[in-house]
Amino acid sequence: VVSCGIESLMHGTILSKSFTDIFGSSFYEKDGTIAGVKSSVTFTEKTKFIYAINKGITSKIRENPFNVNTFVAENERRIPFENMIYLGDGPSDIPCFSMIKNNGGHSIGINVDSNWHKEFQLELRKREIPGFKADYKRGSKLRNEIEKILSKS
Repeated sequence: VVSCGIESLMHGTILSKSFTDIFGSSFYEKDGTIAGVKSSVTFTEKTKFIYAINKGITSKIRENPFNVNTFVAENERRIPFENMIYLGDGPSDIPCFSMIKNNGGHSIGINVDSNWHKEFQLELRKREIPGFKADYKRGSKLRNEIEKILSKS
């Protein structure tokens, strides 16, 4: 999972057991109280983490961020882009949408009905990225799309 969200919250969910790595923003504490931002995940950080996942160098990417530049032959990469599905809901996801799609993976926009996201929705259309409501229930359009992608793998 790569998210701008708070990493410790994602680790605290039941879904966290389904993932090898979770990359998100974090806080640092002083005397048991949140004292500031330790790290934030920007759109640039998201692309770095996606490449780290692709190359299989995730476990040490925070300690050695330049490892993402290590050459790994396409046929030796842990998770090929073609096997990735990227779901995003905002402007910070646009570079990853393009990167994943241009490398043979699947990108899906999660539409949020608000004026702030109108520009985001326009960018999805320009890039021919399908957009769906955030409805993951069985039978929903989003769930059907994800299941269709998974059945082709």
